[in-house]
Amino acid sequence: MEFVNLFGMIVKMGFLVAWIYGLLRVLDLKSWWRKALGLLVAFGIIQLLFSLQFGEFQIFSPFDQGLVYQACTMAMIALGLNLIYGFNGQFSLAQWGFYGVGAYCSADITYRWLNGDARGLIVVSVGVVLAGLLYIGVARLLKLRRGVPVLSAFTFYLLATVAAGAVAILAGRLIAPAFTGLLGTAAAPGPWNGAVGRYAVFTISVLLAGAFAAEMSFLVGLPILTLGSDYFGIATLGFSIVLQTLMINSDTILPFPEMKGGRGMIGIPKLINQNTWAFAFVFLVVIIVVMRNLIRSSTGRTVMAVREDEVASKAMGVDVAGTKLLAFVVGSLFAGVGGAVYAHYIGFLSRAAVQARHRGPHVALRALPHHPPSGDAAAAAGPAGIGRVGLPQDAAAKAGHAAGTRSRAREGRGVTWPANLPPAPSSPSRASPSFSAACAR
Repeated sequence: MEFVNLFGMIVKMGFLVAWIYGLLRVLDLKSWWRKALGLLVAFGIIQLLFSLQFGEFQIFSPFDQGLVYQACTMAMIALGLNLIYGFNGQFSLAQWGFYGVGAYCSADITYRWLNGDARGLIVVSVGVVLAGLLYIGVARLLKLRRGVPVLSAFTFYLLATVAAGAVAILAGRLIAPAFTGLLGTAAAPGPWNGAVGRYAVFTISVLLAGAFAAEMSFLVGLPILTLGSDYFGIATLGFSIVLQTLMINSDTILPFPEMKGGRGMIGIPKLINQNTWAFAFVFLVVIIVVMRNLIRSSTGRTVMAVREDEVASKAMGVDVAGTKLLAFVVGSLFAGVGGAVYAHYIGFLSRAAVQARHRGPHVALRALPHHPPSGDAAAAAGPAGIGRVGLPQDAAAKAGHAAGTRSRAREGRGVTWPANLPPAPSSPSRASPSFSAACAR
């Protein structure tokens, strides 16, 4: 019997891998109606397997269904890490930190809404929108004067963040009482606290959680992206530890007693289940489409050019710092969305969201022999995709790559390679595979 169960589990896992590969292939089709039809079929297949039951035997048990939900969220996080680590070559250990930020942010909004408190939604909405507008204004002001130091620019953005937060808290205190009668309480829900209202707020909270994680990553990445290679990884590791400490003491240091600190946050509405897992599916499809379009655009080519050679990219007029920051922010946004979806499946959050055990595989992979990072070689779906993201080069590989770049430049000018130096490394041609083929490797 145990052998039969094990064989069944292997078959299910193989089917899910094939399903994800098929989903990627569907999104690679040219015709929009074929994409729409393929997405409906892909969703219908999983929904049918959730529903089929023969007596006491269910093809996808509740445990299997939970694995599907988690696979969707982990795929979102892996896509973000693939953009940061694989396509842009940044060794970041903050992905699980932003995942935790998105999870707690969205969970706090829906928890408060369920209990008749609209302050969470109001504060985060006003804060995220206002902070984004202030960031745009600060960026335009900084463009008027060249040569502004990074730490000075960071100070302006930090002041804008504090101002946005203060205004958001004030708005929450002033506006929230108007929603009290409409929301009611958990025991006696009001007209805006029914099923439709909760799922509407859940959708908004997921988007706000992703935006909040993105803005936090922008503020954090601005000063630390001046560091390179391992030093950037160490800085992001420290940031993740700071986040973990804040979440452990969220009921004492931070004004969020409902999070209960190290004991874990309970009472989160479980809105992702067999009948509503379409939300997780839609968010996953949207992130895959955004990722694919970004990589295929000129911006994506710029992201990969910075990964290959920062000096050459800068010489060609590429804003290296801005490109790194863009990849870091978008990748963190994906992690925030994934964390928000996961929080409403599990219904419980604790410090495990950013615990050190999640960072173990990254550190272990860092200790392995390195090879040039390649986003094309990174799997984009599932937790295994994190382990397959291309690793950065070591010092010897960087030196060899730089020598190869110089050799190609000399060959283009008709300059021969000096006889007293080692032979120039060959430069294999890089094909440009399709997005689905790259994710399936």
